[in-house]
Amino acid sequence: MYVHKAWINIVPETWELLKICAENAAANKQYADAEKFMWQAIDEAAKGKSLIIVSLCLDYLGDLYCQQNQFSHAESVYSDCLEKQITALGLDHPELSLILNKLAQCQAIQNKLKESEDSLKQALLINLISHGVNHPQTRWTIKNMEELYQHQNKVFDIQSISGWGNVPAPDNSRVKEA
Repeated sequence: MYVHKAWINIVPETWELLKICAENAAANKQYADAEKFMWQAIDEAAKGKSLIIVSLCLDYLGDLYCQQNQFSHAESVYSDCLEKQITALGLDHPELSLILNKLAQCQAIQNKLKESEDSLKQALLINLISHGVNHPQTRWTIKNMEELYQHQNKVFDIQSISGWGNVPAPDNSRVKEA
């Protein structure tokens, strides 16, 4: 039987199928099954030796733990995900800021405020360098930092956080509420 080359790339890999099973189980609130499928997806992804794919699976597993309010588990998984992303992408890649924000939220919920602040500072610096102050990803990090600081009765000042005296304040007129 002849199979055209274009069809070969359409067949999902095993890790992708397992991730889809996990997503379906989670959508049906079958969290134990979802977790089991995700760990299998992570094992399969690791066989391919792509840290990016492994980190994608870990990111979803962390989200799954957050959905269940298992924040210490989520923090551990997000930390592992971050480590793999740093190895694969480097310390200043913009993708790191997404995991750093998720990690910070888990830390803040567990009252690990210093760790949360450190994670958000890293995310903010990456975003400022990569995107500038008015990019949605940067704005999301700024919003998270403002909330964390407000919770601690501290005043957020982007210039003191970044260490750059010339960072402009975000342009609120360009931000649309979701």
